[in-house]
Amino acid sequence: MTRPARHLATWCAPVGAAFALRALVAFVLLGGMPLVSDANSYSVAGIALLDRFPGDRAYFWPPGMPALLAAAYAWLGTDLWVSRLVACLLGTLQVPLSMLLARELFDDPRGVRATGWIAALYPPAVLMSGQTYSQHLAGVALGALALFALRLWRTGRVVDGVCAGIAWGVGCATRPSMLSVGPVLVTLAGVAWLRDRGRAPSLARLAAGAFAAIAATAAILAPVVVHNLRHGAGPTLSTNNEANFFYGNNPYTPDYKTSHLGQREASQLEPVVRDYLARFESAPDPRRAMRDEALRYITEHPGVTAWRTLNRIRAFWGFDYLMARNIQLDRGLGTGALVALTAIEAGGYLVVVALALVALVTSAGQLRRAAAWTLAACVLAYQAPYVVAFSAGTYHFPVMGLVFPFAGLALAGDPRREARWRSARASRPLWIALTVVLAIQVEYAIQTLAWM
Repeated sequence: MTRPARHLATWCAPVGAAFALRALVAFVLLGGMPLVSDANSYSVAGIALLDRFPGDRAYFWPPGMPALLAAAYAWLGTDLWVSRLVACLLGTLQVPLSMLLARELFDDPRGVRATGWIAALYPPAVLMSGQTYSQHLAGVALGALALFALRLWRTGRVVDGVCAGIAWGVGCATRPSMLSVGPVLVTLAGVAWLRDRGRAPSLARLAAGAFAAIAATAAILAPVVVHNLRHGAGPTLSTNNEANFFYGNNPYTPDYKTSHLGQREASQLEPVVRDYLARFESAPDPRRAMRDEALRYITEHPGVTAWRTLNRIRAFWGFDYLMARNIQLDRGLGTGALVALTAIEAGGYLVVVALALVALVTSAGQLRRAAAWTLAACVLAYQAPYVVAFSAGTYHFPVMGLVFPFAGLALAGDPRREARWRSARASRPLWIALTVVLAIQVEYAIQTLAWM
């Protein structure tokens, strides 16, 4: 095989396998499963946008995923297969994005290839491939933002700034929590430029690229904000943010599973909790009432808030089991089947995290420092809003595309592989890190079972 053919196969093989595997799960293995939970809500919102664009009320759900679905529905119709196709394509797009990020992170082509296969076979993504959760689009947007930010810092090209801005705008319109990523990237870019002015693009070129990024982001988000302003919701991207903040910070919020009140129907809650929540939901201005009550509770209970914050940090990294549970409920499966499905979903997540830690401990010298810091900063910045509202393992899904390249490097079949694994087995910091990760999973499992 010629070198160009091998290079093409390196990219086409994992991308093709990713789509084929997702289509198999979405259209065959789980073909009879309807859209569930938030995935169905986004589809309903997309159909509403198709019927009446841009809508006649403020956006409760962030409009990014519904708008994408509305565009697909306008072209192909509103049948269920269209929703599944959109989810499959988004999941497949994550594969080349992660491979491109791997090329920014290190030089090893074997690591790039391994990254592609990890992204293609990642069990939580494969199992979710038939559901229109916003995590798919958020992951693509976050990966594209990191990729084009890195390219902008390296080249100073305006086109990279525009692409980064589009990615950030789409990401914020999909999950407003991504607003926190932009300022962190700008700060990191400033520090990097000050440390490496000799080789970095000129400040004027970077400023032009940054301006282009901000303009592109504004072009996407301004219509959303204006729409919500016109419908009395104020300058916001969606109207569910205050409720999430309130559910995670009030007297009845569980200290660990802080997402509990936002994930249960009123009929599933105790009467005293229902009455408490109803008092704010029926207020003249519910969003302000919820926000003020959450702020009051945080101010008056700093100790409890600090403990919940630490719990939210850990819970964000809890294992994936969302689709295992959804499949169990849809098919009426028993506990044994749930355990098996969770082992696949959670096990895939834990393998990727463990491999990423191996690379960080044993192969740090192969990483480009600026790229590594950028990906890490994007992960932490994306997590930050969940630390103050509520958190669960399902929310880490979008950042995994930034973790795949590190895991890919650990699997790279280069001559240093054996030395890498010998170093890993002898590394105390690695074993400490793996122990911490395992402890987080055990705690998450205990808490999850307690609240089922």
